[in-house]
Amino acid sequence: MDDSDADGAGDRDLRDRMRELRAARTETRRARRRARLAAWTDFVYSIPPGVGIRIGG
Repeated sequence: MDDSDADGAGDRDLRDRMRELRAARTETRRARRRARLAAWTDFVYSIPPGVGIRIGG
């Protein structure tokens, strides 16, 4: 095996690792987004009926 084969395998490993990290980061963003939406939904549903919220004045 020559050096070019070893470099190619290393590059492929690096690409695979970067792909895994990117997927994990995307999953973390999705989880954060879902958590924010859940918190907002809980807040909205905690407002008693008939109570209005004025936004922007």
